[in-house]
Amino acid sequence: MSTTLERFADALRAFNQIVESDQDQQEKYAAILHLGLDYLNLDMGLISHVEGNTYTIVASATREGDSPAPGTTFDLGQTYCVHTLQAGAPTAFEEAGKSTIASHPCYTTFGLEAYIGVPILADGRAWGTLNFTSAAPRRIPFSEADFALLETFAQWISLYMRFAQQAERVREADETLRLRGTLLDAVANAIMITDAGGHIEWVNPAFTAMTGYTLNEVRGHTPRILSSGRQKPEVYARLWQTISKGEVWKGELINRRKNGQLYHEEQTITPVMDARGNITRFIAIKEDVSHRYALDRLKHEFISVVSHELRTPLTAIRGSLGLLTSPAMPPLPDKARELLNIANDNCERLVRLVNDILDVEKIEANEMPFDLQPIMLETVLRSVAEQSEGICREHGIRINLSGNGLSARLLGDADRLHQLFLNLIANAISFSPDGQQIDVTARLDGGRIHVRIRDYGPGVPESFVPHLFDKFAQAQHPDTRTHGGSGLGLAIARAIAERHGGHLSYAAPGDGPGACFEVTLPALESNPLQLPGEAPARHLLLAAADPALHEAVIRHLDDSSWQLSVTAEWPPSCTTVTPAPDAILVPASLGTARLLDGIAQIRRRAGYEDVPVIVLQGDESPEPSLTHLQAVDVLRSPFREGDLRRCVARLQCIRHGQHGQILYVEDDPSLTTVVAGILADIADVHPAHSLRAARDWLSDHDADLILLDQRLPDGHGLSLIHWLQARGSQIPVVVISGYPLPASGLPPLAGFLQKGALSNGQLQTLVAELIAPRHNGTD
Repeated sequence: MSTTLERFADALRAFNQIVESDQDQQEKYAAILHLGLDYLNLDMGLISHVEGNTYTIVASATREGDSPAPGTTFDLGQTYCVHTLQAGAPTAFEEAGKSTIASHPCYTTFGLEAYIGVPILADGRAWGTLNFTSAAPRRIPFSEADFALLETFAQWISLYMRFAQQAERVREADETLRLRGTLLDAVANAIMITDAGGHIEWVNPAFTAMTGYTLNEVRGHTPRILSSGRQKPEVYARLWQTISKGEVWKGELINRRKNGQLYHEEQTITPVMDARGNITRFIAIKEDVSHRYALDRLKHEFISVVSHELRTPLTAIRGSLGLLTSPAMPPLPDKARELLNIANDNCERLVRLVNDILDVEKIEANEMPFDLQPIMLETVLRSVAEQSEGICREHGIRINLSGNGLSARLLGDADRLHQLFLNLIANAISFSPDGQQIDVTARLDGGRIHVRIRDYGPGVPESFVPHLFDKFAQAQHPDTRTHGGSGLGLAIARAIAERHGGHLSYAAPGDGPGACFEVTLPALESNPLQLPGEAPARHLLLAAADPALHEAVIRHLDDSSWQLSVTAEWPPSCTTVTPAPDAILVPASLGTARLLDGIAQIRRRAGYEDVPVIVLQGDESPEPSLTHLQAVDVLRSPFREGDLRRCVARLQCIRHGQHGQILYVEDDPSLTTVVAGILADIADVHPAHSLRAARDWLSDHDADLILLDQRLPDGHGLSLIHWLQARGSQIPVVVISGYPLPASGLPPLAGFLQKGALSNGQLQTLVAELIAPRHNGTD
């Protein structure tokens, strides 16, 4: 329940106690004024009677000090209440000195800043006012709830003046109940009163407006008349258990109106007890909050649709920029390349923003999928460090990984954990001075992995720490180098940590400048982990005895479908590998002449004539002139995520001299053109802009692979897979979409790529690895 509604309900209950008390008229007036002072947090409250231009105080109260005595008079024009009576409605202002009434006599004489007042009516005419004031400005604007409460006070005061004399002479229960009913009729929220057994005795007009039921239709029934059947029985059990003990219950229910329409209702149920502590009645104050759910649903649908519509052109723009800046394109003028780099950087920022917004929506809707598998923490952290290497090198920043927790294993989603640590390390890079370092320390302690990410930048302002994990929160610092961001990274990182049974927190380093974030995750048991996997299907041969290179290659393959052999010989002897490997890796440090001679010897061997050779060139070694040779490529190391696998798969496709045939089912022609350009050297891409066009093409042609969007003009893309299954087709299908995959009923897929998030390299790698076996006749 909202804070405003809780305070309103508490004030209403206190007011009801004042009304039902045995106090005399002045005591009740004073109690009401003190209640208003506490509720509004103002200094002075007055009930006045106005006759002509004479303003006479009837009752007064202050939080501190003396208050004007009843009978004190003022000229009406010297009071703020003149505006209330002229308007004939509630009026208020929070800071008179900065408003249009700064020259009003009440301000110049008494210096009163804040004011809220409502008319008191008698027989339809203004009798006087109820108002509250303060010499200090009010920082929080007056709300509709404030006006509603004061109007309720004023209405009761008006009624009390009419019936006070009679109520004092005749204190009968039915008269008191009628007076209370008149008061509650004026309340905007729905109110229901039941007996101790839960049978409805009375409801106000707001209840009828909300539910459609009149008092006569519900009297004698229990609140079950509103039950929708959508609420779990244990909710009602806890509700009844709470109020039966004399405690207040606050919560939300899904109820049904008289016309059958469902609605969400927030309510507070308060037990009413007699002098002996026995429950005599229950009062429920209700508010219809269905509009909140409707807004949330509209927001979710809007963001989902808009994000998809954004992702399609973003994917096309990103792919096009990647092609223009690739080494395969002719050299561009420096100015043109500079502009392309600017466009590419801003495109990446926009992609990150769209993805972050979608991730937040998925997290809040509990729709973010997590594929939990046993993984090693070091694999994730090194992958993040390598992805961050470019920006770190540009600013001379070093990422140091250390600690006994690096070798720890955990049950996690590798992609989501990569996202978590990438957000934290990217944040640390943004706030690190040039030439500094970022320490990533992993510690295993008592079955928990503690990963601390520490930078040596300006740190987090103390005032901002409580807002660090708020959505769209970004602290500013004059010396901070910023690389753009949505302000969602830390919120997403914390949610991912919590979904893994862990936690993300912030702590000031304490031993110098900077900021420190700590991720705590549960570790897997220390038993040796046996990862499931099939027998190796593809074989690489590394012709180098360098342990560091060997480790890097293993880390970048990281797939049970690859087998790696190592030899120190160049060229490898015929007996080293039998049969021939799928590719041979060799360091460029051997020199161009020795490489050329070795490749020539390999090509003269039976079965090795077209085995791909990949030359791994380090930053220091000169680039050998080898790419003119058939089935030879040069890959710079240290290579980025996916570079090695992409290079191997691409050469496997090219070595057979026949392009793969890909059907791309996508209704955006510009995106199909870009994808065709990205895959140009390994496959021919045939576009189909509808399901019907795809089925027509497949009726006359075969394909090595189908790329498929989900939302198409004439139906859902996944229906094409069912059509293929009915025909007995075994063509692998990769979905490329801006929408998430369905949670259930999903047909077999070879992969899923998200628009806006996939890179050209990711697409090339996946496609090449899927179509290469079909070229070899091994699928």
